[in-house]
Amino acid sequence: MLDPISLSAAPDRLYPIPFDLLQLETNKLGARFGMLVPSPISIARWNEDLTALILAAQAYLGKRFGRHPVRTYAVGTSNGAAQVRSLLESRPDLVDGGVDWEGVYWSPQRCGLDQLPVFLGAMPAYVASGFTDHAAAAQIVAAGFPEDRTQDDPGHPSLWFEYYSAQPSFYVDTTVFAYALLIDPEASSFISAEGCTPNAQDPLHLPGTAAGTGLALPSARAAYVPSRRAREAIAAFAHTGAIGKPLISIAGSHDIPITPTFHATPYLEAVRAKGREAMYWQYLVSGGTHLDTFAAFGYDLQPQLPFAWAAFDQLLAIVEDGFLPPSAGTQRAVSAPAEIAKS
Repeated sequence: MLDPISLSAAPDRLYPIPFDLLQLETNKLGARFGMLVPSPISIARWNEDLTALILAAQAYLGKRFGRHPVRTYAVGTSNGAAQVRSLLESRPDLVDGGVDWEGVYWSPQRCGLDQLPVFLGAMPAYVASGFTDHAAAAQIVAAGFPEDRTQDDPGHPSLWFEYYSAQPSFYVDTTVFAYALLIDPEASSFISAEGCTPNAQDPLHLPGTAAGTGLALPSARAAYVPSRRAREAIAAFAHTGAIGKPLISIAGSHDIPITPTFHATPYLEAVRAKGREAMYWQYLVSGGTHLDTFAAFGYDLQPQLPFAWAAFDQLLAIVEDGFLPPSAGTQRAVSAPAEIAKS
């Protein structure tokens, strides 16, 4: 939701938009996130709510049809996929299996909040150079991001730029802002009624400046490092890899906010460490990125939705037909949904 900054009841949790894309800055609007306003809803609570939802759905179906469902499957994407992982670790008795589509991996040792600020810090120089600054690009790749894809299209010149500030989702910047405030007891933010001043050289995009303190400032988001207390908070809902039912993961090779190096690969390692690799399959989709709509922008991308459907069909074959796909406990690169076998 968008709120006028001057009228916001929560200026300490309102994301200030420091560029004038869609005239958001001209109108002095900020973004209000439901997980922060009116009060923060912890990720641990998200997982508890999913458990409660499954129990309620099963009870309702049992009452409505006189018997409970024979099978229950959990499917989610991004943070929803992280919940699927947590569910199969903590309450595998509630489901028969799951599909995790580009899931977030939470670990107190290293998580996305360690990685995404590096991207924010290096992108201004990279953008200013016309997407040719090799030092800035090397810094981003060294932080675990897939290499950028650029093309001769003024409207869509760089895949990294799409996730930086070319699209109204403002994906990386909003993620750092919202999750740091949600998780880190030492993080703070405040945006004053004056709002933001766009970048004079490029008013439509980051970076800009803001009249405020803490994470309201774009520079503070780019410099953010999780505190010790943040890591302690993450430990309360961190993934363990100890799945108790079959799980299939798909991840995109060019997922920028949820990179395979920080999310898919470490989760595979966690599953192996717990000795559960025989019930886990992971597929890395060539040309897949976090938002399927971005496939329409070029960059030699492809949507991941057909791969998610193929993964679900494979899960049904595993649970209901006893099919055991090859490559359990490994990360397998795929270019077409048919490569995710179901028989």
